[in-house]
Amino acid sequence: MDRVFELKLPYGDFDLTPDPDCMMVYVESHRNSEVPKLQPREIPSWFFEPDTIWFHFGAKDSEDKVAAGSRLKYKLLQELGSA
Repeated sequence: MDRVFELKLPYGDFDLTPDPDCMMVYVESHRNSEVPKLQPREIPSWFFEPDTIWFHFGAKDSEDKVAAGSRLKYKLLQELGSA
């Protein structure tokens, strides 16, 4: 899937590219102002499945991009759970 969505969060703006066939969500710092905005409550539930991997391209070189994506995924999941 090559559809990109913008997700604005208090700790950053991100472009998310979901790939449901591979159970992956690719995360980058927001760059494209023409992509549709996605509200946190509109995120499909499969994004948060345990097997879904969030791959954060913007992670520091010394940081594992999958680990950085996982932290973002679980931080967002906690926020949604407490809202």
